[in-house]
Amino acid sequence: MKRRLILAVVILTLSACFHTSVSTGITGTTGRMVKKDWSSGWFWGLIGPGTVFTVAACPHGISLVETERSFGNNVASFFTLGIYAPMSIRVYCAAPPKITGVTPAP
Repeated sequence: MKRRLILAVVILTLSACFHTSVSTGITGTTGRMVKKDWSSGWFWGLIGPGTVFTVAACPHGISLVETERSFGNNVASFFTLGIYAPMSIRVYCAAPPKITGVTPAP
């Protein structure tokens, strides 16, 4: 029993949280964000979470996407033996494009 407890502590200690950022190249954000804290992934992340729909919230596109596995996500994955592997997803909306050099009509 003591070995199993030590093994569980080692596995929980070694299961690192991770964070990934993907920039689309569009600069500036509106401050709006689409957030899903518990997006369902399956089988150790081999089957990722579904699509995050941002068209209604971000009419000018997206500027940044961040994914992360928090400690709570890792605990859920641990207790399901990796079958359920949730993650958090944040999508930041892009600012509207700035049009320069255009003068208004008289």
